[in-house]
Amino acid sequence: MSLHKRESGYTLIETMISMLVLALVLTFVYQVLISVQKSTYNANQRLENLEEGRVLMATLTKDIRTAARPTVDTAPFTLAKPKEVIFYANLNTSTIPVRVRVFVDGSDRLVEEVVKPTGPPTAPVYTGAPEVRVVGRYITNDDVFTYWAPDGPDADEDQDGVTNGTAALTAAQVLTVEAVEVHLQIRKSTNAFIEPTSLINRVRLPNVFYKPLGEG
Repeated sequence: MSLHKRESGYTLIETMISMLVLALVLTFVYQVLISVQKSTYNANQRLENLEEGRVLMATLTKDIRTAARPTVDTAPFTLAKPKEVIFYANLNTSTIPVRVRVFVDGSDRLVEEVVKPTGPPTAPVYTGAPEVRVVGRYITNDDVFTYWAPDGPDADEDQDGVTNGTAALTAAQVLTVEAVEVHLQIRKSTNAFIEPTSLINRVRLPNVFYKPLGEG
C-alpha cells in the first residue's frame, strides 16, 4: 500500500490577485513618496523666496529711510513710480546728499544706482557715472512702491496712499510724501504651483517727517 502526500500550492488566480495587491501597495507607496518629495521641495522654495525677500527688504528700506530734502522747500524725490524711484539721500554721507535711483529691470531684478555729487554744497551736480549694484532678484509684482502722505493738516493723522496709476507722481504730490511702502513678491522658482512670497514694510522718512516744508 503506497502513501500519497497531499501537495498544495497557489493557483494562477491567487497568484494574479497577490500581484495585483502588491502593485496597488507599491503604487500607493510611490505616490506618498512623490507627495513628500514635492512638499519638501515646495517648502524649500518658499524658504528661499523668504530669505531672498528679507535680504532685499532690509537693504532697500535702510536706503529709503535716508531720503532727504536737498533744500527746505523741495521734495526728496525727483521721480516716484510704482516700479522706480529717484531720490536724494544721506547715504554714507553727512554733508551733500547722494542721488539714488532704485528700479525693477526687465529681468525682475531690483537695481540700485548711486551718483555722488560734485561741485559746491550749495549747488551740487549729479553728472558722474553711477555706482550700480543688484539689490535682489525674482520680483514678480508691479506695485513695488506706494507713497504715503497725511490725509489732513495734522502730520500725525493717518496716512493715505498717494498714487497716479502707473505714471509718476506729480511735483505737487511728491511734496506731500512722508512715507514709502515697499511691497515685494518674490518667486525664485518657475514652478507655477509655488505662490510668490509677499513682504510689506512701510518706511517713514525721518528726514522729511520731522522737518516739514518751510522749516529750516
